[in-house]
Amino acid sequence: GEGESKKEEEAPEEDLSDWLTEGNEHIGKRVRRYVFDGKDKKVDAVHGVITMWLPTEVADYISEETGEPASLWKVTYEDHGFGTEDLEEYEVLEAVALLEEELTDKIKKRIAKRQAKVAEAQKRAEEREKARVEREVARLEEKARKAKQREQERQEKREVKEEVERLKAEQRETEALLHAEAGDGRRPPKPQGPDEATIILESGPYAGKPSSMVPKPKGSEAAFPPASLVQEFMPVFMFLRDLSNPLGAVRMTFEEIKNCLVSTSDQGCEAFCEVAKWLTDIAVRAKWFKEKDDEGERRDDDDEGEAAAKLKLDPMDMTLALGPLLNSRSKDKSNKDCVTYSCWQLVNESSWPELCRMMMQTSCIGGEFRGLERRLGEEEPTALTMEERLSLLRFLCDEACSSDKVQRVLNDKLKQVERIMDKKRTEDAAIRKREHVKKQKMRLSA
Repeated sequence: GEGESKKEEEAPEEDLSDWLTEGNEHIGKRVRRYVFDGKDKKVDAVHGVITMWLPTEVADYISEETGEPASLWKVTYEDHGFGTEDLEEYEVLEAVALLEEELTDKIKKRIAKRQAKVAEAQKRAEEREKARVEREVARLEEKARKAKQREQERQEKREVKEEVERLKAEQRETEALLHAEAGDGRRPPKPQGPDEATIILESGPYAGKPSSMVPKPKGSEAAFPPASLVQEFMPVFMFLRDLSNPLGAVRMTFEEIKNCLVSTSDQGCEAFCEVAKWLTDIAVRAKWFKEKDDEGERRDDDDEGEAAAKLKLDPMDMTLALGPLLNSRSKDKSNKDCVTYSCWQLVNESSWPELCRMMMQTSCIGGEFRGLERRLGEEEPTALTMEERLSLLRFLCDEACSSDKVQRVLNDKLKQVERIMDKKRTEDAAIRKREHVKKQKMRLSA
């Protein structure tokens, strides 16, 4: 029939090197071909485009219509199921002319159905292509990520190696200095333990790296107390937390202690001055009564010392009424009617800084507080820095520990701890005894 292909489609390996894609007027034209059934009846129509042509001199084709050499034009159909077809020129002209014919409803439905299938197939092909592209992109990204990771690992190894070499160089320099000092006749300092910065971590996310390369946790810089002041802060914290209540004051919490050390507000400064005044009162009382006790040992006729010994009063519990009588005479006895008050009777909001300075000047450990002593004489206590406040409270806590009442509280706590330990040992012994009896019963029953 008219639509039957007279030229069989070549195999996929068809040589198209001689075919031309330009130089002819029919290239790019749209064509229509009919499909006939066995009764030579039109049952379908397909559309396509002329994409290539083969000139007569290279076609090596004899026309079935004229019996002479003829050129060929290759049509590529829109429905890939029909593939391609080679047409002679008269067939090309007929196929172009058929585009003007009106199709029957049956053929239109058939074409629409086929186009829907083609569109669906094309959509699936596009989805497969998209998935393939995504897989390829993911593969390339994974490859790039692994390459970057390997580069980072190599960089980290180089940094670790450089850090270790630097630490070893510093260690060699230190050893050289020690040997040089030893050669000068001076005794070298005692060898230190291994530097933590040179320790190679064996586990965790930073395994294989020196500890100096481990980053600090976020927020550790703002932690209180700073690492450099922990050793100085802990005695003050434990004294104020554990001994303030037994000594007659309100038990202080960590936040309250931190506030009086760090805060520069009026409330924080007032809290610091109140704590310092309270500690100064304890320390001055302890120092004054200690001096009176020493004097009483040297003078047997000290009536006041004897009275205190008879009454067995704690110096912390002495009343102000008895205080002036204990030192009512001047040293030169020039004025028998004078009344001299002791330092511990004069502790108030205004005098405690000066009393602290007096104690620092006479204390055996006051040498390390010379700078703080000068600051107390020149500035208001509220102008002290956090480090100076902490040093002042540590000094006062150390001085207050010489008080009889503080030592009695500490002894009571030690006895309490000993009682708890004794109770724990007794309970552990009872548990072991019960277990032993239970094992014996099990043996006998077996």
